[in-house]
Amino acid sequence: MPPQSVPQSFMRDLEIVEALAMRPATNADEVARNLNDIYGRAANAQFSDHDVAAIREVAPEIMYRLFDLRIRLRARIAEFERDGYMTPEVIQGLRNCFRILRYASDMLGEIAVGHERVPAGGALLRGFTGKNTNTLINATYYNGRDIAFKSGDVVLVRGHAHNSAAIARIGDVDSQFSHIGMIHIDEGGQAWMVEALIEDGAILTPLADALEHGIVRAVLYRHRDTELAARASRSMFDTVLQSRSRFARRIHYDFTMRLDDRRPMFCAKLVRNAFLMGSGGAVKLPSYPTHIVMKNRDFLDRIGVKTDETFA
Repeated sequence: MPPQSVPQSFMRDLEIVEALAMRPATNADEVARNLNDIYGRAANAQFSDHDVAAIREVAPEIMYRLFDLRIRLRARIAEFERDGYMTPEVIQGLRNCFRILRYASDMLGEIAVGHERVPAGGALLRGFTGKNTNTLINATYYNGRDIAFKSGDVVLVRGHAHNSAAIARIGDVDSQFSHIGMIHIDEGGQAWMVEALIEDGAILTPLADALEHGIVRAVLYRHRDTELAARASRSMFDTVLQSRSRFARRIHYDFTMRLDDRRPMFCAKLVRNAFLMGSGGAVKLPSYPTHIVMKNRDFLDRIGVKTDETFA
């Protein structure tokens, strides 16, 4: 139970948001309204209006409640798809909710640690490490111990550089991530990040190095079919490894962001192609593409984007 000093209005708003996420709906418009209500309540929350010391005491609990809320809301996508409710408004509403609930968790995390800053010249913690509720784990997989990485795990990250912010906002709905990669564990037990970088094209990076590369936010997704995921990571690992051999043709970065079969790959296209290869063409990502409708078309032309729909 939260301490008495935490305003009841704060906890009541949280309970309302949780109820909205699970409220039954009879049509897509109702789903969209519920999602917009969640977004509005979370976006307008003012932590400074409450007893910050009291909130700090319960911040880890609330962070997990928000995390579990995202998991439950995500699980409802299958229901919405079955009932034909995944309209553009619902898709955008879901993306907005996931984004704003992450922002709220970030704010609670900062309150929990007293707004600590990385010392000048200091290094950020490696991704998925540290205390202070740095890593939140889906209850389905939590067993009280560290969870090992697996081949086929997909990692979304956000860096602290300015260009990360620009990349995260290139689509019609803002994201909180700017890069994606796939983990592969080789036969010797070495963990790699298979990824495509602007400066290097498709490369293999030791996972420990990749997770220490200025990451300020990271999330790991694991496919339900672990054998499929392992085949996908093996296929892409072997493809990139061969391309980096002495006389091979390198896989350059694809600035066009097109999802065709051209050899150059940007980061998300690499993951898409891995699952295409691992599934024999049956698994095509993403289920819901990102639309690029930025008003500053000149900017997109200058960086080489040649599509209006992509996997961002």
